Amino acid sequence: MSDTGRFRASFFFRMNMAKNFLSFFIIGFILNAQTKSFDVIGIKYYLNENTTAYNFINDLDSLLNYNINTIFVNPYNADKTFYNSSITKKYSNFNLEAILDSIKARNIKLGLIFPVFFDSSKKDSTDLLAENSAGLKSNITWQVMICPSAKKYKNYKLELIKESIEKLKPEYLILDFIRFPVHWEEIDISKETVKFDDYCYCKNCQSTFLLFIKEKYGKNYYNINFIETIKKYKSDWYDWRATLITNFVQEVRNFTAPNIKIIINTIPWYNDFSDNALYKIAGQNLEELSMYSDYFSPMIYHKKINADFENVKKILIDQSIHNPLLPAIQVSKIDNEDYKLEDIISIINQIKLQKCSKLILFDYNRLKNNYSFDQFKRIIK
Repeated sequence: MSDTGRFRASFFFRMNMAKNFLSFFIIGFILNAQTKSFDVIGIKYYLNENTTAYNFINDLDSLLNYNINTIFVNPYNADKTFYNSSITKKYSNFNLEAILDSIKARNIKLGLIFPVFFDSSKKDSTDLLAENSAGLKSNITWQVMICPSAKKYKNYKLELIKESIEKLKPEYLILDFIRFPVHWEEIDISKETVKFDDYCYCKNCQSTFLLFIKEKYGKNYYNINFIETIKKYKSDWYDWRATLITNFVQEVRNFTAPNIKIIINTIPWYNDFSDNALYKIAGQNLEELSMYSDYFSPMIYHKKINADFENVKKILIDQSIHNPLLPAIQVSKIDNEDYKLEDIISIINQIKLQKCSKLILFDYNRLKNNYSFDQFKRIIK
């Protein structure tokens, strides 16, 4: 073979090698991107009186087999804590403090789920409960909700959050039920008109709001019907309610170290759903809440609320304007809704399309009862 021939052969050999290398590089990059599409895969794990250290540690190993790297647990249930509390002085047999090393040894990150204005232990404390415009207290269903204007109760919750952070040293803190009462899980988001119970009209809310109006406008409205006062000062009413929610989050942020990421559980509604119900009914002002939190976690239980993927997309886009998202999704049926394998695949793909790199699953029991390790790993990738 001539020198020219050898040169050409060598040149084309090197070109083919380069193309093969580039192909392998591109394929590897794509596979790696698919594998690491979520840097946080979290799961809600609800502790109760039947939880044991043995079962919990076994479940930690299961999480690793599911490729889950973050566990979100409740530090207390009703009036009992899952650590030694100097505030409640009521402890469960299960102690999270005793197994923190087991969580850390598995490189699993710990998050706490803290229900703020939900408290089943206070169902008979009528002076604390929120009250709707019909005079009904918020203890007529499982959702026992405390009025966000109850100052003494809020101070108690702030102390409990502070203590649980100091004792359990989490990386994340989820503020759950950080809103006014609303059964959002029972609302069909596909319907244009929704009827809500409006909260709160308790005596404390009435007197505090009237004082707010007096201070703002320099007028005394104590002798006017409260409903009529709200109608006259509707925008002030909405703003005042939302401020109660935001101020609580601000107080939590003030004593929480910056390395602990605060997550707000947001209702899965987009901005203009039912005349801005997220703000007007739930009292969640996302723009203000973003100032004192690190993530929003819209609870996108899409089959439960009959949300199609256009609605899911709108929710993700609207809420991500204000804060990075860490969406929570349902992994199987919650009640009797029809839930198939393709439903979880579709919702995960929809979240990926919106470039969310973090995800929380609701919840551990539903996951383990419906998916094998390999099946779920294929779904998530």
